[in-house]
Amino acid sequence: MMRRNADKKDGERRIARSFQWVSAFFVFSFFFLGKAIASTPWIFAPQADSLARICFRKAYITKGRPQQATLTITTTGFCKLYVNECKVGTAPYMPLRSDGNQKAVELTFDTTPYMRPDTNVVAVLYSPVGPADTETQIAVRLFGRDHDHAVFCYESDDSWLCRRANSWITPNGEEIVDGRSHDQQWEAATIYDSALWLQAKKGTASSSCAYSDQAVLPAITHITTWYQDSILQNDITAPNGFYGFYRATIREARRGEEICLGPLRYICNGSMDEQAYPQFGAAYTKGITIKGNVKRLTTLEMIEVNRKENYE
Repeated sequence: MMRRNADKKDGERRIARSFQWVSAFFVFSFFFLGKAIASTPWIFAPQADSLARICFRKAYITKGRPQQATLTITTTGFCKLYVNECKVGTAPYMPLRSDGNQKAVELTFDTTPYMRPDTNVVAVLYSPVGPADTETQIAVRLFGRDHDHAVFCYESDDSWLCRRANSWITPNGEEIVDGRSHDQQWEAATIYDSALWLQAKKGTASSSCAYSDQAVLPAITHITTWYQDSILQNDITAPNGFYGFYRATIREARRGEEICLGPLRYICNGSMDEQAYPQFGAAYTKGITIKGNVKRLTTLEMIEVNRKENYE
């Protein structure tokens, strides 16, 4: 009798586990195969103008390290994605866009290697392509299986925090990066300037709009470096025209001193070494004009960018 009861309970447990895996299969099928019809709320920064760059973040408390985690982000602009302070992917920014293209683009990443057993922080640095609808900035979905095999799904909402970034673009296309206000801990588990953060707002629409069939990411394909002894003038000509951007390493600049690399204006923080480069986007160029004290530059790098189709 006892043996029959034990076998019965064993069978019930097996059925329950089977049902759980079947349920998980259908849930994941919905997420992976039904992404085009899935609806994730847009979130945006309140009181942000259409050219503002925004830092978004959300800390998720978990009991145990998730066994599997996938993150999908949709944006009408550019973004950089961080999970637990680690930058996701090797692209310098994402996605690769043609000039003025503000179509919503969805990107999906396996974030399992970045997961922790307690607090998991997802952080996004967002930039508009140009003057844009401020209510459709990003939409994020994090889903997977927790340490007990249970399916979880978190979607972006007004519990996310946001604040203005230390860079922005101007109506005439100039990019300004203020190195003095760079916060190196904004994507960390603990933030110490919580008074500067606001709650994000949910947009009235959802991200179920038409996505591009295949998002394209930029990939750095080649770097050419000029060293200090060869940077003798303000006009630098590349050996050949290229698609990409310039990056300068600056040393011993005064705090508040400005160095301009073409359309980029960088405000120095006064540390020993700092780097100035466009945070988003690339362009076709044959050279660059530097404004400011070129003697501050220890290196100037010509960074070539190309398409990268397979990014997962």
